[in-house]
Amino acid sequence: MAQISRKGDLITQYLLGVLPEPQRVALEVECFADKDRFEEVAAAENDLIDDYLRGRLSPDDHERFEQHFLASPRRRERVHAAKILLRSISSGVVAGEKVRRPIPLRYSWSTLGRRKNHVGWGLAAAAAILLALGGIWLTIETSRLRNQVLQAQAEQAVELERRRELDKQLEVQSGRAQQLSEELATLRDQLTALEAQGDKQRSASTNVLSFFLTAGFARGNGSEAQTLTIPPGIQAVKLRLTLKRSDYQSYRAVVRTPEGAEIWNQVVRPTPMRSGSVVVLQIPATRFTRNDYILKILGTSSTGEVDDASSYYFRVER
Repeated sequence: MAQISRKGDLITQYLLGVLPEPQRVALEVECFADKDRFEEVAAAENDLIDDYLRGRLSPDDHERFEQHFLASPRRRERVHAAKILLRSISSGVVAGEKVRRPIPLRYSWSTLGRRKNHVGWGLAAAAAILLALGGIWLTIETSRLRNQVLQAQAEQAVELERRRELDKQLEVQSGRAQQLSEELATLRDQLTALEAQGDKQRSASTNVLSFFLTAGFARGNGSEAQTLTIPPGIQAVKLRLTLKRSDYQSYRAVVRTPEGAEIWNQVVRPTPMRSGSVVVLQIPATRFTRNDYILKILGTSSTGEVDDASSYYFRVER
């Protein structure tokens, strides 16, 4: 008996479970929406069952039929009922003679009403069973297809919502990235300004010369006075000194020459330290020439009396 291979048949591939998922879903949607397409699939299923029972399937299709098609209890019942019908057709008598030519199951079912006088009561009973099973199958299959369509629609809705959520998150992240970019630009500008300010301060600090003065050095008493050498380019001289007394109401620093000429004075506020109160003075370098100088810290008491709190002698070289 000739074997049939339906590798190129889309519906047969669907029934044997080898049709790719996208095409399978598309075919099921067509069957759900188009009655003619549904009947076409049903007819192809009848032909496939008929070819299986008559041994006309290729070995590969035969194996797929048993592994996939017969995996469904509903389909096994259909194949069993078709087998009964096929046996009835093969053993039936028409006008006293055995049926010489096999009648396809699809043709048998569609013309059963017009041939019941020739087939017999047993064939009619089998056909009635098949029709009942076919109605049940049609109801179940329609419900299954409807559920699959609804499930596909629900999955599409979920996917659409997920994409919308991802778009929102992307928009938020994009706005955040823009904000961070602007903040980074602002920080860079601030850093540039701070660096410029630091350069300015460092430049200014290189133009200031610092000295620490010690009280008690006097001119002409045999001790060597402290010498402050001011090189060219120095704009200010910073003098740091420690007071012996810090119990006055206020203080004033005065710088004079040995001849008594005052070159600079300023009210000062001592800073308390563990080793005593510290005074820091910053005097313009232009006030000094190459000469000897006396720095006096004058303290004013609570009664208004002015005392010499401390004296410092130094020499300036330029």
